Amino acid sequence: MIGIFSTSDLTNTIRREKLRAVYQTLNQLLPLSKQIEIKFFFGNPTSAQGRVRLAREKVKYPSDVVMSEQEESRDGGKILEWYRFARQNLYVRHPRKKEWCKRYHYIGKGDDDAIFHLERLSAMLESVEVDGPNYIGIPFTDVFNGFHITGMNGMLQLMSAELVEWIVHSPIPEENLVGVEDIQVGIWMMKSGINIQYVEATHNQFHDVVGTTMHDGYWVRPFSEETVVIHYCKELHIFEACLQGILGNPSSALVTKTDISSTRFSDWQDVTKYANRLQLPVSSHEAKSILIMAERRPQRVFQGLVRLWTETKLGIPFYRNHVPDCLQELMERNQFFDDGPSFVVRNMLQQRMTALGLDVSFNSIKLWAPEIVGIMNVRPLIPGEFDLYLMTNHVTEILNKLGLKSERKYASSIASSALSGSQGFYAHGELDRRVLATILKEVGEVVNPLRLADLAKLLSDIVHFNKSCFFQN
Repeated sequence: MIGIFSTSDLTNTIRREKLRAVYQTLNQLLPLSKQIEIKFFFGNPTSAQGRVRLAREKVKYPSDVVMSEQEESRDGGKILEWYRFARQNLYVRHPRKKEWCKRYHYIGKGDDDAIFHLERLSAMLESVEVDGPNYIGIPFTDVFNGFHITGMNGMLQLMSAELVEWIVHSPIPEENLVGVEDIQVGIWMMKSGINIQYVEATHNQFHDVVGTTMHDGYWVRPFSEETVVIHYCKELHIFEACLQGILGNPSSALVTKTDISSTRFSDWQDVTKYANRLQLPVSSHEAKSILIMAERRPQRVFQGLVRLWTETKLGIPFYRNHVPDCLQELMERNQFFDDGPSFVVRNMLQQRMTALGLDVSFNSIKLWAPEIVGIMNVRPLIPGEFDLYLMTNHVTEILNKLGLKSERKYASSIASSALSGSQGFYAHGELDRRVLATILKEVGEVVNPLRLADLAKLLSDIVHFNKSCFFQN
């Protein structure tokens, strides 16, 4: 079993989705006894958005997402949490005999920017003596308090069950927890006093992708039929080339680094081409949406593509949730605007206010538009939220003009009451009459419904009167 260390970041999420598909396919091609179980291991995300994203992923993939209660941090002891989890799942009770059997011969730790060739890895492990304290990987040496230590590169390292048992039950790992995880594990091994069998992979088996400058290129090798692990496939176009190189035709996997900031996005077709290059296919509507919301800025286009692909894979409809119908109509007519999403949302607000039968000043709409854009940049709009947001702002203005309390919660309650029981279409003034009826009920006034129309007209005049001191008393 291998635990791939990952985070809730969007780019990492895309890599995980692709790795899941690849490893599932590769394992199906192997006999059951040679298959390698893959888990994705996480610390607790530091952002609320990350926690929500990871919770959704856990619901969708309950069997391979493993979450630690420890806050996400590479060098804060996450590696020990992984081995503790692995130890809990290391054995299985024999169905007939009263004894426990090993479920896994080896427990591994890897990175989500590394890709494993499972068939070659399985064959490599079969050539190693199963019994004994084996530590497998590509070694490095370091100095700790004057002592030379030998560790294994974090792209992939594997330990026999005996070493996992020692790690979980010895106080040494807990006492040497904080620091670069690969070095810390090397320190554990040095202090263990165990006659560890270091099984070294060759540089042609475990290596970094051509083009990386990490460690001065010490572990860089070209793809070959010997490649078992390819590492530092971080950027998405490089990740795709790594997949092709290790699983397809090595000679055709030419990794070229392209700076996103130099890419120009003149229209939605440019977004589509870039998305296809990243293997993140999008529809024309989605490409138009991303182009508008990103204001044609390359980095924002990239972020939009990543977010779209991730949330689609996690089962969250992107297009309808992020872009209300009237904005969709603007995009379908290819009406792009130089000042980006704020202009589009202002037009959207005007159209929706007309549909709601409300008279709202353009100055109010200009103030509300950036708030709507801000919400849409953080999360999807849920059904009905758009209308409720507009009505709450509208009711707040009314309450302010009337000199009544205008707390957001109170205004939202009135707005929700006014919108209830409708299908989203209103006659002109209908919502203002509903708002007025609710306010009058709140202050204990009973008004003949036939007079509400006249009072609503007065209310409209009050709301749009220029002097805010009017009716304060």
